[in-house]
Order: sequence, then structure tokens, then C-alpha cells
Amino acid sequence: MLPQRALIAFAALILPTYLPGQEAALPQFSSGDLMVLREYFGGLPRETLAGIQRLEAQLPPGSGQQIATGARLTATQQRRYLVLPSALEKHLSRLPAGYRRALIGSRVVILDTRNVVRDIYFVPLPRPPAPQVRKTPATD
Repeated sequence: MLPQRALIAFAALILPTYLPGQEAALPQFSSGDLMVLREYFGGLPRETLAGIQRLEAQLPPGSGQQIATGARLTATQQRRYLVLPSALEKHLSRLPAGYRRALIGSRVVILDTRNVVRDIYFVPLPRPPAPQVRKTPATD
């Protein structure tokens, strides 16, 4: 039989670090943060936004759908996330100790120390132009 200390340590690893009534205490993007993110990503040059689209395309198939609030990042996603630029980070609200923001594909996320996603902001990317369809003259 395992000693009681080992059971407590094991339970601490598998149980969430918050109680059911404390979800509101988890860090989230504030309305001010959302406004700063919209302005920042809205003011980026088209080439930079195209680079973010390429980051999204480089994620393995289905990986984008796995990035959800409360989900833990996969090893591949952990290798592919980027730290936000300091010019942007300094305008966002301060996060509690143990949390950080990252860019994964076209998403800005708040992560905890166990790489669990706590909140997500989807970067508005321009839609690619619709392909031009050539009309051929009708022959009678």
C-alpha cells in the first residue's frame, strides 16, 4: 500500500488546481486586452498577416481544433508556439505568476505552467481573394 504522502502528491498532479467555484479567478483576456489585440493585429502589414496564415497552415491537420479552453497543448503545439512581441505584451494587462501568453497559429492563448489553455483570442486574418473565373463567350 502506498504511503499517504504519495497518494496526496499523486492526487495533486491529477486533480485541477482550482475548485469548481473558482473558474472566474482564472486569467482571461480583459476587454482592454481584446481592444489592444484587435488594434495590434489590425494594424499589421498584409505580409505579416500572411506569415501568421502560414503558421496556421504549418500546424498538423486537426491540431487547430484541439486548441480549446481547458485543453492541454500537445507536444507538437508546445514546440510551435511563439512568444508575443514585447511591444504588444507591454500594452496588455499583467498576468498572475505562472501564466503566459503565446501565439499558436492564428490564436493568442493564455497558458498556465502545465500548458493548459485558459483563454483564446482568434486573430482576424484577411480572407484570401476569391479565384477569378474567366467567362468564355457563349457560342451559338
